[in-house]
Order: sequence, then C-alpha cells, then structure tokens
Amino acid sequence: MNDIDLKYLPYGSIVKLKNDDRLYMIISLQAKIENNDDKKKYYADYISVTLPRGYTNTDDLVLFNATDIDKVMYVGYMNKKIESYYDDIKWEVDRRDKNGE
Repeated sequence: MNDIDLKYLPYGSIVKLKNDDRLYMIISLQAKIENNDDKKKYYADYISVTLPRGYTNTDDLVLFNATDIDKVMYVGYMNKKIESYYDDIKWEVDRRDKNGE
C-alpha cells in the first residue's frame, strides 16, 4: 500500500478528529446505523475507541467518517490479506453509493 487512502485507514490506526483533542483508535469499518425516526440506514466509515480508555462497553464506541479526521497520528498494520478485504469494502461502498443506499 503506497498511498494512504484516508477513507480506509487500517485497524489500529490512531487519529485526532476535528475540534477534539482526544485520540481515537480505529477498530472497525463501515458501521450501519439505522435511524428510528426516518427508518433510513446510514453508514459511518469508522468505529473507534478513545485512548487510553479503550473498550469497556458499547457506550465507548465512537463512530465517525473520514471527513471528520483532522490528523492521522499512526497508521495501523496492513498486509495483502487485509488489503484484499479493504478492496471488498470499497467495492461494497461503491455499489451502495451507485444504488443510492
């Protein structure tokens, strides 16, 4: 992986978000959120936890999008298997965008 595509940082990456001094570690991608008010499905690019606290219960999970990232502090581990998985995610996101989902 030569260039870092900020929309798909690897798990374990640590970022700072805009207007927020805390650090967040990415633990998952493409979280589906269902809005009870309008019954629509939305997707967040990342699921993360704050550092140094980490995960103790579901209230600790923080969802955000690539556009919310102010600075990448650390890029997590990437190998061919993970890169292939990320390619699948990119394909799925492109399909959803194309179909207006």
